[in-house]
Amino acid sequence: SGTSTNRITVGAYGTGAQPAIDGTGQNRAVKLLDTSYVTVQDLEVKNSRVWGILLTTDHDAPAVGITLQNLTVHHVTGGDYGPMSAKWTGLVVFAPGMIVEPDMTKGSGTYDRKSYFQDVLVDNVTAYDTTLWAGIFVWGAQIDQDTAWARDSMNQAIQSRNITIQNSTVHDTYGDGIAQFCSQNGTIQNDVV
Repeated sequence: SGTSTNRITVGAYGTGAQPAIDGTGQNRAVKLLDTSYVTVQDLEVKNSRVWGILLTTDHDAPAVGITLQNLTVHHVTGGDYGPMSAKWTGLVVFAPGMIVEPDMTKGSGTYDRKSYFQDVLVDNVTAYDTTLWAGIFVWGAQIDQDTAWARDSMNQAIQSRNITIQNSTVHDTYGDGIAQFCSQNGTIQNDVV
């Protein structure tokens, strides 16, 4: 992680086409785990199986200050299960509290009830072509496999907050284009789905 005054930036430099991160054969092309104050920008992310970019946490504190900007994320296909099995799959997915990535054949995993995302900006992201669920999706912390979620009133303290998704384009998904689930004070503006 960086800090509020000294961010970590992953991205292109110089001129020319966007550098590509090719996730062929991998469940995800890019994974940010427990990161704060990180910017990912000016890249093409493609060809993974379950997630293009997966942002997740496995600790008891929020991930703060993440920026995704000027990205092209596409061709997330060929996961081990169909698009209707899990809504937390797709092109750009924020999945807080995922201690163990879910079993691809059973749709089950281990979740932590104290993690969320805060102060996130997704700006000018083009996301397209997935046989999984979502284009740009903010998932809610799942407290256990069958019952309590961050949407429940007693669990609002673990809702992601202050997430802005703007100036972005999503197309050719099997489920949601752009969505924020179990979050508060979110903004979705100037997007095309």
